Amino acid sequence: MLGWPLLAYAAYRTRTIGAVRSIALALTAALPLGVLKGTTPLSMVAVAGLAVALVPLGLRMLLDGPRPSTARLATLTAAALTLSYLSSLG
Repeated sequence: MLGWPLLAYAAYRTRTIGAVRSIALALTAALPLGVLKGTTPLSMVAVAGLAVALVPLGLRMLLDGPRPSTARLATLTAAALTLSYLSSLG
């Protein structure tokens, strides 16, 4: 339960994310992992905080990196479609 706030504090101190996003990341500590009783409003807030904290960082990483070649993109698309089909077989 202390891991998410600690990660948020470390990310803030290293200036990886700002104050608002670190608070949103710390909200993930409220997510009751392992509970199989369904979604609660508190778990939705916790997951929204995780998205607020990490989606901008992921987008920045995607946009700053090199673009994949057309052949590589076609290979990855074919692999994703194959895996999607195989996972639907059960």
